Amino acid sequence: MSIANVITGSRLIWFVVFIWAVETDRLGWAALMFLAAWGLDAADGWMARRLGQVTEFGYVFDKAVDRTVLIVGLMVLLMNQVVPDYAFLILAKDVAALPSVTVQFKSMRVIPSMGKGGKLVVVGQGLAVFWVWANLPGGWWVVLGVAMLGVVVGGQYVWRVYSNSGRSTPEAVEN
Repeated sequence: MSIANVITGSRLIWFVVFIWAVETDRLGWAALMFLAAWGLDAADGWMARRLGQVTEFGYVFDKAVDRTVLIVGLMVLLMNQVVPDYAFLILAKDVAALPSVTVQFKSMRVIPSMGKGGKLVVVGQGLAVFWVWANLPGGWWVVLGVAMLGVVVGGQYVWRVYSNSGRSTPEAVEN
């Protein structure tokens, strides 16, 4: 078990405490736990690269934890009415990129990262969650901006994945 994978795994512990804190209306604690679970994403990747511990398992594990923290975390906040309903739009990148999952499962290969655009959207998603959670002014516009950027980046990613899989367009994939 690499240090990077231990950091990734610890994010799940912080995330479980986040869920408990939201469910017990300890929103200050919840914010700190979400920040730890979301923010340590940068640390695990940096550590893996720095120590030469980059593995396919670590890459997939990190992506699974990333999506769990953001998607499930936002759902917990929405279900407990901590953030406004429109905050669901923060997930536009993840929804837009879903078709690429079919290529991954059919080819049984790891799909490459979304690159700098994906990282920018992930940072925007986390900041948007905190923005609407703190009820700062212009929350709708922040969420809308992140959603629009997410659709563009997610759409470009799907196009790139399908193009690299030997298919010319997403429509060419069998259902």
